[in-house]
Amino acid sequence: MSLSAKRSGYPVAVTARGQAGLPFQITCHDSPARIRETWLVLEESSCCTVFESYHWCQNWVLHGAQGAGEQPLIIVGYDNAGAPAFLLPMALVRTSGVTLLTWLAQAYSCYNMPICPDDTMPFMTKEVLVSIFQVVRENYGFFDAMALTGQPEEWDGMTHMMQVFSPVPTGQVALTIPLQPSFDEMHDEKVSKSSKKKLRRKMRQLEQCGKVEFGIAKSRAERKKLYQAFLDYKAASLEKQGKANVYEQQFLNDFYCGLMEDGGSGQHLEQFYLSVDGDILAVSYGLYYKQNFFSISRAMKDSPLNRFSPGILLLMGELSVNCGKKMSFLDLGPGDSVYKKHWGYKKVMRFNCYHSFSARGRLYIGMQKMQLNILARLKDFRDSSPFGHLAGKMLSFLKKKNR
Repeated sequence: MSLSAKRSGYPVAVTARGQAGLPFQITCHDSPARIRETWLVLEESSCCTVFESYHWCQNWVLHGAQGAGEQPLIIVGYDNAGAPAFLLPMALVRTSGVTLLTWLAQAYSCYNMPICPDDTMPFMTKEVLVSIFQVVRENYGFFDAMALTGQPEEWDGMTHMMQVFSPVPTGQVALTIPLQPSFDEMHDEKVSKSSKKKLRRKMRQLEQCGKVEFGIAKSRAERKKLYQAFLDYKAASLEKQGKANVYEQQFLNDFYCGLMEDGGSGQHLEQFYLSVDGDILAVSYGLYYKQNFFSISRAMKDSPLNRFSPGILLLMGELSVNCGKKMSFLDLGPGDSVYKKHWGYKKVMRFNCYHSFSARGRLYIGMQKMQLNILARLKDFRDSSPFGHLAGKMLSFLKKKNR
């Protein structure tokens, strides 16, 4: 079934034909809601992140997928006894004249992973995965290539399943902060004496400007207020940097607003803020998942008080709260900004992988790999050459084109 045919109506689920030799029976679905119980069972027994959770993916399908040009394609495998064995939250995307199989919400999720219990993993060889994708391609939706990005090389001690597809390193790193039961002990152990002194001085200086308050949104009205502040601050910051404001896209706003409601999942966006005399200087939000906190985004007001680092002070408050909740780690997502590096961080390296199913797919993959190679060379030149600022400008340009 073609991408265009899908939009005029398609089956709720397709059980693939011609599965001889596969250790699984494959079905495909257009919505997490149609397989909610199966999704939750697999999610509970698998090593995955909040970005594969039912709450995240269902909200994306409801509010974000269509606006982002995605056709949800959720692949579920069942073993010979009919028990669910794995789930791949994926989508079909049309770009540059080709149709790609990607992760669901791939460009908007920090970590893209399968939902696969440990006892299924040994069966998921490259040959089996290619066969699964061929069955899906022949029975459900045509695609030229598989193009999977933003994948952690390892998560919670588990090697990513898709590394069987000749992983392509991207140099992209995300940072997590392992937490301790006591924030004070963690603060003493991880933060240098000079950094502690600077942070205490900044807090004193900020307190001299007014009443400093660290807080968490409690009501729906408070969550909406903080989210609007976040949008305003992001808009101002991106305009100042000369960057496009992705938060102007209505589907993305609808998606985040959907995450503010738990929808019966028990999850909703947790929003933190730091204010002085009621004026919100910094705001952040994220989601709790499996004893971890995933920070989704943060923003600061353009204010003279920024010289006192309200963003870093807000992060201290978040760390203190999450240590008190006995969380295992606080994930700060992509980027290695200086403010993330005070607390004994752990790097999470991310990779891409590709596989072609047509001549057009092979051409697309070749272009993508060439562009990634150019990006890597420019990054090395930027970091090592006195003329690196020129490479930095070209790097920014290519990254925008690569999104």
